[in-house]
Amino acid sequence: MLAPPPPGAYVPSSAGPHAMQLEQGRAPRPRRLQPERSGTDPSGKPLKSAMKKPGRADPANLHRPRTVPVMDNDTYFTRPSELKPAPSNMSRGRSMSESKRPRATSLSRPRSRSQSRRNLTPGHLFLSFSGTSRFNIASVVYQDTVDTVRERVLTMWPDGVIFQTYRDDTNEFLVQFSGNPWTARSSLGLMAMKLILELFAVLARQGYTCTSVIDTVSSPRLVFSLGLPDLSAEFAMLVFSSGRRKIKLVNQPHQLCDSLTEVLRESFPRRIRSAAWDDNDMYKIEMSRLDFDHIADFMVAIILEHTTNSGFKLEGTIPLANSGFWGLIHGRKELWVFRRLPSHDT
Repeated sequence: MLAPPPPGAYVPSSAGPHAMQLEQGRAPRPRRLQPERSGTDPSGKPLKSAMKKPGRADPANLHRPRTVPVMDNDTYFTRPSELKPAPSNMSRGRSMSESKRPRATSLSRPRSRSQSRRNLTPGHLFLSFSGTSRFNIASVVYQDTVDTVRERVLTMWPDGVIFQTYRDDTNEFLVQFSGNPWTARSSLGLMAMKLILELFAVLARQGYTCTSVIDTVSSPRLVFSLGLPDLSAEFAMLVFSSGRRKIKLVNQPHQLCDSLTEVLRESFPRRIRSAAWDDNDMYKIEMSRLDFDHIADFMVAIILEHTTNSGFKLEGTIPLANSGFWGLIHGRKELWVFRRLPSHDT
């Protein structure tokens, strides 16, 4: 007797292969047979697949007939060299090179800078001082102004002039004196101050009035505006040095100098160290060093008010730096230029 097979082992059946079990009461579905496809459909037209594959379709039905143009005998047997182009109805317009262009004439040609500058009359000029002996006037267009400066200003300096020239292309008048007038002392210093006053007077008689000061650090530059000429213009000057502790009055009337000293004595008792005329006919006032920085601005305001009430108007200021040994001691020098009002009787 054989032992039973282990669980899961394959046991062949004696009845043969396993037969498919059908559901009871349901017949099997018959297999649908597909007809064999041909290159054409029943209507005789080739299928799309046959058009993509020429091997399955008739090549005669796939070729496009070639179109041959019909030509007459005259045209067909004409040589190419004898062919003439047919006239075209299109006409080419005249190019810009063939058209008439406006030519530059003496009236339409733009003027140069120098020519256009001559036709302009600027309403301002600029006066600047540089170094210790130079000054220049920019934007000056009147020859009479340059000639008057040469005759009345340049001849005042006793040491003469190194060079003086007028640049027509930039409308500048450049002057350099011999020596050092802007840092001179004593009689030469007084002459330099009067030279500047005469320069202001010449410009005033030409109709120029100082309106502003710019570039005061490196080179003082004064702006003058053009107005009505003042033929009787007179100018005076206050010179501040040593930190404004020393005051010099140039071309001021004696009455103003005396009255100013009295006003300062009343405002600052025991602060005036000296006040007198020197040998060069210049009035000097020196204040005490003691605690002067606290009263410096107030003192300048009192001097300006008293000078204005005496019939003078502040025209402009010119800061000049002293050089050398005196520059270290006295520091910067300030020139305050005043115009005398004609309607006031001092």
